[in-house]
Amino acid sequence: MKRMGIRARTGSAVVAMLVAACGGGSGAAGPATTLASSNTNPSPAWTIDAPFENEAGKAEYPSVAIAANGDTITVFAQHAGSRLAVFAVHGNVNSAEIRSPRLIDRPDISAQPSLRSGAKFHTATQVAMSTATGDAIAVWSATAGAVPHVWAASYSRASDTWGTPIRVDSAAAGAAYPVLAMNAQGNAIAAWSEGSSVSAAYFAAGSWRNPARLSAAEANSPQVGIDAAGNALVAWVEKDASGADNIVVSRLAATGMVAPPRVIDVLAAPASMPSVAVAQNGNALAAWLQDGGVHVSRFAGGAWSAPASIGNQPGRSYAPFAALNDGGGFVAWEQETPEASSASAYAARVNGAGAWSAPVNVYNRGGFMPLVRLRDNGDAMMVWLAAHTQFATWSASTGGWSSVVNLAPYNCGNGHALAMDAASGKAVAAWIPSNCSRNNDVYGAFYR
Repeated sequence: MKRMGIRARTGSAVVAMLVAACGGGSGAAGPATTLASSNTNPSPAWTIDAPFENEAGKAEYPSVAIAANGDTITVFAQHAGSRLAVFAVHGNVNSAEIRSPRLIDRPDISAQPSLRSGAKFHTATQVAMSTATGDAIAVWSATAGAVPHVWAASYSRASDTWGTPIRVDSAAAGAAYPVLAMNAQGNAIAAWSEGSSVSAAYFAAGSWRNPARLSAAEANSPQVGIDAAGNALVAWVEKDASGADNIVVSRLAATGMVAPPRVIDVLAAPASMPSVAVAQNGNALAAWLQDGGVHVSRFAGGAWSAPASIGNQPGRSYAPFAALNDGGGFVAWEQETPEASSASAYAARVNGAGAWSAPVNVYNRGGFMPLVRLRDNGDAMMVWLAAHTQFATWSASTGGWSSVVNLAPYNCGNGHALAMDAASGKAVAAWIPSNCSRNNDVYGAFYR
């Protein structure tokens, strides 16, 4: 066993906790450990940041998910000898407990490392949960030789077990870096890069169905979402006949394609970095970069709106992230200064009628790769990287952002992930403090 410590933000004494060695994929979780609270008042607050694992080997960037009952799952890849192994850490926000990591992949395959470009990343592991049942799916790209493929494992909360991983794609040439979304009913959509194309598969009634190529030409950067009825949305970047990069979307369901691929941007400038969000009522929001700024289009009433620019501040925009529910949504992004010496975390809100607010500079002293999540009551939470891993909340009642608070007490972080239960507002965040000479473990906290 390895001893893991919880460190208080206020500099109080370290609280020690024991975590058992990693278990097998089908076994039950190890003994629970309780995370300490960051304050004693009854208002919502983050628990003190703590290692979610500290096994030997560098961990790759995590993905997190949460269910309505407070169950959480954090999935990540970790260097284990000559391969990258995929682990799942189970926890619960209500009890502030985390359990020891469980190995969920096959021992004969090695997960792919995260893609990195400067400070940006794309994790090779993803997890999503049914908010209603607590069942979950994890997907990752891994290789047993020279060719990578997309693998998936399903988690049953009733039996508290992970199933044997199966290969999802059918590409002879390989597939990599999947993305994943799941609804409360247990339907899911996964998409991935397959050579120079984009493919997807639908999960229903306990099985993956008909992996198929979606793109007609060279394509990359898929993103996905799914509504309560099981209608899924996939967006990606695809080159047209002239070689220009466009944002293309397609809608899928368990029975097959609902709407064929279509281009939703209209500018001649190349488009990149799409992000999509799908509300439970079927409305959707797509955001992307084009002509130096953030552009959006909204799907409602069966049609896509004309693209609009919502971010045209001086300097270059980067990494837009969309969130949407039945009452509206947000797009958050990183806005670089004109000389590219720093960045700010920006956000703009769209209401239920499709009207956009003016962009707000939520934090102007470094705001890298902001992530935003929504509550059913309209409140929102955003987490980003700066000198610290930081967060702020948006109040639907006041229409404004809170003060910025440091989520982690140290001066850096990487690979941050955030999931929120839309009904209660409880959340889980995870990140890796890999640039702090601290360690290469997965750290995290609960918001409750």
